[in-house]
This record gives sequence, structure tokens and C-alpha cells, in this order.
Amino acid sequence: MKFITTLKWHNPEAPALPRSLQWCLAEGCRVSQPLERRDAGYDLLLEQAGDSPKVLDVLYRQFADQATLASYLVEECVEKDSPTLPADTGPNGRKLVTCWRARADLTSAQTRQRWDEHVPLAKRIHVGCQRYERNWVQALVRASGDFPPIYAGFAFQYFASAQDLAERLFDTPENAGVIQRDVDAFIAAFEVQVCTDWLHGATQVSGGNGG
Repeated sequence: MKFITTLKWHNPEAPALPRSLQWCLAEGCRVSQPLERRDAGYDLLLEQAGDSPKVLDVLYRQFADQATLASYLVEECVEKDSPTLPADTGPNGRKLVTCWRARADLTSAQTRQRWDEHVPLAKRIHVGCQRYERNWVQALVRASGDFPPIYAGFAFQYFASAQDLAERLFDTPENAGVIQRDVDAFIAAFEVQVCTDWLHGATQVSGGNGG
């Protein structure tokens, strides 16, 4: 099973990734941190594997009174991958994270079908994307604090550099509108954040200050 957890500290001045949280993360947990924290709906996005939601127990036991947490059981679909892509973004790479909510007039099956149908278009137009991963939400398994939005999916797009993201997100300026019109068919609202990411325990954690 794969779980995605969004975490937003109640105290906006708190370090995004304190050492006390690092000690609670299992090795191999993937951590995404928005570059523009002030405007983000979360301070951290955590991806981890486990046999059951009990893998989240330590996180909630230690931090449920300090942060708004929401954990989702997801189905991961890797639609594009580059053999040369490193294990994390490093200081230069970028990860575009899109969290989205579904239109209320569609069933879950209709939403999933339209997202599936969106994939070939996204792969053709997002020319600079080296890895494209979709995470379909199967259930909200746990939450704490202010009740979070119920996301239907998380899309992750990896770029080799900030320049690639800025210049090669779309193959042409006109096709930005093509993508927008296509996702309007199944998405009601979304949040997009530019992040760095790393595998906990595999590389030096760049965001661990204080705590």
C-alpha cells in the first residue's frame, strides 16, 4: 500500500521539517517541500509504503496536536519515467505537485476515466517532464486538525531544472489552454506547488532546520 500525507503546521513560523519529525520518518519515505511555503496548503507532502494505515501511527501520535494532517491511500501509476532521472530532485531539479478535487457532477468511475484519457495529451504537451506519476485516491484513511479538502488525485511531474519547468512545461503557449480545457472536464479545484523532494535516509535532508 502507498500512503500520501499532507502536513501543515499550526504555527506558520515553525520549521517546515524539524528534526523531531525527521526522527519519526521511516527510511525511504519521500518528502516533498514547496519552495513557496507561505502560499502552500501544506508545508510537507510525505509518500510512504506500508501494509496498513498503522504505518502512520507514529506521525499522528507525535504531531496531530501541532499540525493539520491528512493521509490518503492511493494507487500509483507511473506514466512516464526517465532512466537518467536521479532518486530525488537535488538542488536544481523541480517537482510539480498538483493536488486536485473532482467535479461534483461526476461519479468516481467517470472521474477516473477522464483522468486516464488525459494522460496521452499530458505526455505529448508537457515536453520537459521527465517523470509523470499519477496517484489516484482510494480513501482518506486518517486526518487531524482543521478538516482538510478531500482530494481525488495527486499528479507529480519531475523536471531536470527550474529552467526546464519554466520553459518546457508546455510545447507551445497555446497548448497551456488545451491542457486547462481538458482538465476542466473532471477537476473542480486544484493546487499546484513547485517542490524539491528527497528520499528520507538516502540523501542529506535539505529542509531540516531546528526543532
